[in-house]
Amino acid sequence: MPAFSSFKQEQIDDVVSYLRTLQGRGAVVKFPGDPNQGEVLFFGKAHCADCHLVNGKGGFIGTDLSFYGADATIDQMRAIILDPEKNLPADKKATTVVTNTGQTITGMLRVNDNFSLSIQTLDGTFHFLNKSDLAKVDLGSRSLMPSGNTLSNTEVNDLISYLLRTGDENAKHSPQHTAKSDDEDN
Repeated sequence: MPAFSSFKQEQIDDVVSYLRTLQGRGAVVKFPGDPNQGEVLFFGKAHCADCHLVNGKGGFIGTDLSFYGADATIDQMRAIILDPEKNLPADKKATTVVTNTGQTITGMLRVNDNFSLSIQTLDGTFHFLNKSDLAKVDLGSRSLMPSGNTLSNTEVNDLISYLLRTGDENAKHSPQHTAKSDDEDN
């Protein structure tokens, strides 16, 4: 592929936008929802920020969602919000271990090597455990994320609109993210 060093940034953005439409991505979709209300929900009633981070604000145990809306589809977001137990991949779910002494620890798996694992619990504590001290390990056992069943349809739409807007705005200002997304698609 030839270098595009003679192209201006606007021309490069146009080529990337065109290529994304060929991939079925990047089409402008007007989604029914108020992103401003979604932001209020994210940091309030929906409790998303208890675990998730967006633009440096929020919790630490869940995934950073600053770019999430640029990468996920509306249907993917809705499915995860409404039924995280069913729709989250196992690596985004909590791990539960039972030690040989009977102690049960549930949290997010941070390290898993041949001899040990590390779990971070909701209170932020890291538990470093030797595998020889464990009676049971259940990787990706359950979601720590509550079901979105407490939100109305309008509120779910607002939350998704907030994530879409935030992800798109962040991706526009991050050449590394655009390059990363392009590489992942290939």
